[in-house]
Amino acid sequence: MDTSSTIRVQQGAERLKRDGIRRVLIYLIRPSSYLNKGYVRIFKRVMLPSNSAAVMYTQFRAVLGQLGFNKLEWDIKTFDDAIKEDRKKLRRIQKDLNRCHADTLLIVGFVGVQTHELPRARDLALRWQEVGATTIIGGFGVSGPLRTLYWGIEDNRRKNFPKGDRSALPPEIQDLLDHNIIVFDGEAEGPQFVEMLGDIFHGTPKLLYYEAEGPDIAAALIPEYPPDHLRYVIGTTNSTIDESRGCPFICSFCSIINFRGRDVRSRDPVAIVEHLKETARKHGAAYVFFTSDNFPRNRRSREIL
Repeated sequence: MDTSSTIRVQQGAERLKRDGIRRVLIYLIRPSSYLNKGYVRIFKRVMLPSNSAAVMYTQFRAVLGQLGFNKLEWDIKTFDDAIKEDRKKLRRIQKDLNRCHADTLLIVGFVGVQTHELPRARDLALRWQEVGATTIIGGFGVSGPLRTLYWGIEDNRRKNFPKGDRSALPPEIQDLLDHNIIVFDGEAEGPQFVEMLGDIFHGTPKLLYYEAEGPDIAAALIPEYPPDHLRYVIGTTNSTIDESRGCPFICSFCSIINFRGRDVRSRDPVAIVEHLKETARKHGAAYVFFTSDNFPRNRRSREIL
């Protein structure tokens, strides 16, 4: 964790305390999407929980926990907008916050947002802003157009690829910024995530954060789900883990390499195995779905298996 960013988060917590903020609430929401006629996709249960929700839950908890965040109360919860019961809970929470939130800093993050989920995430963000929330959107839905159309791709094997146009942001991204929705482009294990938190605590967040380099996830924490996150998953021990990120191929139809790069970065196999053992000890069995971008091309895949 970068020292300057760490200090800034600590100072931000002290500032919040002086301003009368007693608690920090962080809600991480996986947005649903709209069907062709405008209805929201809703399910009673899902096959797999959101891996991005686990990653972000772990990152937020690690940053606040490692900083000795004892100056304020804080709580982190995850929700799935596509699950009927979670949507009911979120509506109840919004009503409660509408009555009393003067002593609360509310951060609502929409995690792992895919392209087809971006309109729903935007609509939900605007609703949460009505109760005073600081809203953030991250995932392929924002990183895809930014990396491809704005920052541009520099790759010797893709010489005909567009170089990007810095003169104007993609319209869907500009729309989010115009509505004061923070856009986070990149993976949250890098220093930009801590910087963003520090800026939010100081009341001076930027609207666009860009983590250009893919972090070394070998040293990153293994994602953990909150205790009750699997309550609506078919088979309560079904979980996910992104054991590697990146793909060496140059398929023109895929945006993964634009976002995560063509160098395959692996998590520590020992840490993965220990995570599986611990999951099995808790539940009696462990069913884990690897969300790797290209598992066979991970140089440590045999070691993991």
